[in-house]
Amino acid sequence: MNHQDALSLAAEIRQELAREFPFLSNWSVVLDNAKRRAGACMTVGQRVSLSRWHIQHNDLTTVKDTILHEFAHSIAFSLHGETGHGKVWQKVARQIGAKPRATGQFNLPEAPWSIVTRCLISKEINFVAHRYRKKKGLEKYALKGQPETQGQLFYLCSEQLSQYRKGAIQFSTLKFIR
Repeated sequence: MNHQDALSLAAEIRQELAREFPFLSNWSVVLDNAKRRAGACMTVGQRVSLSRWHIQHNDLTTVKDTILHEFAHSIAFSLHGETGHGKVWQKVARQIGAKPRATGQFNLPEAPWSIVTRCLISKEINFVAHRYRKKKGLEKYALKGQPETQGQLFYLCSEQLSQYRKGAIQFSTLKFIR
């Protein structure tokens, strides 16, 4: 699905729902660059946000359910002050045709970066976490409860880590980034 089609679909859904919930006419729909979530409902500013990645990599049924899911949040908040996935939200979600689940079943991208620690002597690499973006200042952080790891965390391309673990590339060729 392309971005314009998703925005058009969201506008149609909002217009349809506004017949029963007129306050939705004040809500806007925007696109964002999220990779780990499909959508978001921002009560401050009254807007629903949809992930461009999610739209591009999932089918119409999945994207439509995401739109309904987020509008269920806007309705539950506007009528009842509820912001989570509680009983009120679940009831609203069912009422408007969304699956009443906190998380959906959809495609997510592979994280391009891994945070790792390394030992230059043993050439051992310990995986810490996946990341979709590199943030500056990684040298300031340490693993929880392990202050000695401050300054010892690095970004490593997830593909390089995979190749190293398979023995396809050598330690000396890895590009560790702070």
